[in-house]
Amino acid sequence: MDLSGGFERYREASRESGSRITKQVGQRFRKLRREHDRVDFEWHTDDDETLRELLAWKAAQRRATRTANVLELPWASALLDALRTEIFEGIQPVLSSLRIDGRVAAAHFGIRTDRVLHYWIAGYDNAFSRYSPGLITLMEVARAAPGRGIERIDLGPGEERYKVRAASGFFDLGRATVTTNRALESMVGAVDGIRRWSRGSYLGESVRATGRTLTRAACVVRAAVGAPGPGAPGRS
Repeated sequence: MDLSGGFERYREASRESGSRITKQVGQRFRKLRREHDRVDFEWHTDDDETLRELLAWKAAQRRATRTANVLELPWASALLDALRTEIFEGIQPVLSSLRIDGRVAAAHFGIRTDRVLHYWIAGYDNAFSRYSPGLITLMEVARAAPGRGIERIDLGPGEERYKVRAASGFFDLGRATVTTNRALESMVGAVDGIRRWSRGSYLGESVRATGRTLTRAACVVRAAVGAPGPGAPGRS
């Protein structure tokens, strides 16, 4: 999401490209405000409960879709803890939240550099799904970002519908894994290749279900070799 010209310019460019996401999210946000007494957005919070809620939503989503939850791997959990509690030069954690009548309805955790926000982990409470609280949070993050020096939000790899609708540009990504255990890494590479093929296969859900099973298997093997799994933070 290119915010170098500010949020209003991003919104204009989005409309000019034919995307209706900013208009639709705006309508749902206004509906939310009409139907609830208090709606609060916070750019960053240190609240542990907000992060716990977010991770619980992501875990439930992964179970429902039968996909691997990278965040359950020990190295991923340790990484989140380190990002929140330790100081890294040039990197800051960002935990944003949307509260409805005091209740956390949606949240996002990522990191920022001087000019880029990396949008990593986002989720919402299904009780508020009719308002699209996840998209509202994304747009409120984008609205607040330029005032904090952010010129771009990197939505990360993948072709999820909200990313395609919200993005104003794309970058090609490469991927690499380094390990001293060649046998295990070869197996992981084969699993990843089949997983990618099955994801776009015309053979239907039966093959895609196999792809999800292979994704979980890949995460288990990568945990054994200490390598990041598919879609994990650190992928570049």
